[in-house]
Amino acid sequence: MCYESRLHFVNGTHNIKQRRACMAELVLYRRRFIPDEKILLKDDKVVSVSDDAIVTKWEVLTKRHDFTHGMSCYYIKEGFKVSKFLDDNNNIVYWYCDIIETEKDGDTYTFNDLLADVIIRNDGRVEVVDVDEIGRALEEHILPTELITKALYRLDKLLTGNMIIRSSVFTVWICIVVVSVIVIFLGIFFQKTVLRRLEDGRLY
Repeated sequence: MCYESRLHFVNGTHNIKQRRACMAELVLYRRRFIPDEKILLKDDKVVSVSDDAIVTKWEVLTKRHDFTHGMSCYYIKEGFKVSKFLDDNNNIVYWYCDIIETEKDGDTYTFNDLLADVIIRNDGRVEVVDVDEIGRALEEHILPTELITKALYRLDKLLTGNMIIRSSVFTVWICIVVVSVIVIFLGIFFQKTVLRRLEDGRLY
């Protein structure tokens, strides 16, 4: 079995060759439930592995106009997969966050996609997608309730722990305050106008 804990020290440094061999021996699968499929990520290159996370880089299998390649970090204990999608010029197109549950069998990892995803755009917009699939999974008993519950807790943790989302919420809060001030000002203005017209005996 190949794993980070088996790396030994040579003259106070990691044996780099053994480390690279370990990463090369890892087998990664992505399991989706809607649709039901299990895909071998044979073209993904592992660039880092530890007890807590696996980092890979990849290229699209089918040519796309918006992005061509990217990198993904599987946070095994947290239950997240965070990917950055890049174009030909290595510009970030957007960030994509999957909710996952990881199964490990020796050097083989299966990343189970727990349906709901979060997209973070470059302008700070945050989109939660595929939530309808959670409803379908419940109705059709595709996933056990415990796993769906875990997915929702992780989704909440991902959203509440995201700095971009917090800053967006702050921006919305500021907008609400500004709009409230404007509404109050207009209310006072119209109230004075109505009172003036009442005093003048004309209300129209």
